Amino acid sequence: TKILHPHPERADWLVAEFKDRATAFNAQKVAEIAGKGELNARISALLFQRLAAQGLPTCFVQAGDAPNRLVFKRLAMLPIEVVV
Repeated sequence: TKILHPHPERADWLVAEFKDRATAFNAQKVAEIAGKGELNARISALLFQRLAAQGLPTCFVQAGDAPNRLVFKRLAMLPIEVVV
């Protein structure tokens, strides 16, 4: 999961803070896993960079000011949740 914060300098950007929280069974089980947020942010950044390298536009802007944060352009979200 992530927490979205307004960007301190640009109103059209958001800072996504990736949390160390892990859930299972539709949040019936919850745990904190140290470093999970940082790892998820790194993987997400790599995936967005690969998409950009293939010429696909994304909302990714750059890494944030902490290892578990990324900066994205604001966009309209579709209210869909998938639980696997």
